[in-house]
Amino acid sequence: MGKTKPKNWERDLQTPNIHNPPESFYFRFRNIVIYTDGLLEPPTVLTHKVARVETADKVKEWLDRCNIPYDLQKVEPIVKVERYPEKGMDDKTLQWFQKYSTFYENGIFIIKTISSPGRSELFKWLDIIRPVAHVFDLSQGRRKELFSIYRETMIAKLTEAIESIDKAISNIWNENTRLPIPYNILNRINNDYKISLKEFKKTHRRTGEHKFLYPLIKPLVEKFHEIGISNYRLMGYSKEPSPLIILFEIFGYGSFGDEDQKDARSILKYIRNQ
Repeated sequence: MGKTKPKNWERDLQTPNIHNPPESFYFRFRNIVIYTDGLLEPPTVLTHKVARVETADKVKEWLDRCNIPYDLQKVEPIVKVERYPEKGMDDKTLQWFQKYSTFYENGIFIIKTISSPGRSELFKWLDIIRPVAHVFDLSQGRRKELFSIYRETMIAKLTEAIESIDKAISNIWNENTRLPIPYNILNRINNDYKISLKEFKKTHRRTGEHKFLYPLIKPLVEKFHEIGISNYRLMGYSKEPSPLIILFEIFGYGSFGDEDQKDARSILKYIRNQ
């Protein structure tokens, strides 16, 4: 018996049927949405539409338990400073600057504007953790099931696209027909799909319970490194508590209580090897 052909769950399971190209993926299961907007882009998981207060409360509890300092007050906004020379301005522009400019020194008009609002450290951490919280909402079985659907669908879509383009190329480039411009376009797209399929299969050889989490936890680990928290501490080997393990505990993610903290360590091992 031959291998079972991968199934396009995005198209076959949903109503109305969705016919996205390989560059896009969209799958809804009850309140859960999984989507991507680019080849080899990691999937985004959404379990709720509105930011929840309980997520902010858990992040605050986590920061307190890990002794990570944060300030609830707004930091100073980022101020953008623009300088305009008087030389070369027409009369109308010059009059506008003379009326609205805050400073005028040595023939230069200086305007200060706020380019972005200030953010407290708590909200900066919340911005990093909020996408991860969506994955935390899923049970182990649901994570594996949904990633399996995503994996099989992407392989099916890329395989179908490659086969379709191969047929199209054979119709425009053969003994009787030579259409170089569409041939070159289709050939380039097909090569991109073949490379993406190979890379996708290499990256996702199998379904795993942490697959959705890997790309999301990486910015968090990088933030830990910025404030001086090492992988040694994150993996639970240090006398100081591991912020990553405590985060998983607070959100109820993975298995805990065992001495080796296998979930946190397997995730960190994957990230470190990337």
